[in-house]
Amino acid sequence: MTINILDIASLAADASLPLIFYEVLRDISMYLARHRAPIHAWQVVEQVAGPIERNWFENELWGSPVSAMAYVDILERKRPAIRAAYETCFSDARLDALVLPTTPLPARPVGDDENVELNGARVPTMPTYIRNTDASSIAGLVSITVPAGLTDTGLPVGVSFDGLPYTDAKILAIAHAFQKEVPTIPFPVLSKVRG
Repeated sequence: MTINILDIASLAADASLPLIFYEVLRDISMYLARHRAPIHAWQVVEQVAGPIERNWFENELWGSPVSAMAYVDILERKRPAIRAAYETCFSDARLDALVLPTTPLPARPVGDDENVELNGARVPTMPTYIRNTDASSIAGLVSITVPAGLTDTGLPVGVSFDGLPYTDAKILAIAHAFQKEVPTIPFPVLSKVRG
């Protein structure tokens, strides 16, 4: 059965990246301080491999960071609206879980940092890859992703199971039942990189 969650993409769009930017660097800084690591968050940012992501985090550090007021607005206004959309969907459709591909396409080719091809069109990479997990994460839903098989070219794919808050046991049981029905995915064959 196909389910559409009313306005979920537009509700999440305004909250997604600001929430990530505000929380990630603060969490990294706290983690490094707690463990007395000899490096700082800005040094971690310098090592981020993706140029798009690195530029975003550099902007948060040295450019135009997300304000505390914008962050509070996400927590107090936007997150509850997203969660309410999910609650309505689950109630109206009498769902135990939402089941969807973790990402809309398998791993991207190396070098497709800004755009990837999806259904014959070039689309932005980051929003495309997170679109199936973004809103549920912002809403604080229970979610688990499990391996679901391989593409024809041998790339792994996953399936996500999402549930309303406090349904952890139910979502874990559903995911476990799914995993018992899916053949075990073989370990990838890795070639040695010569340096």
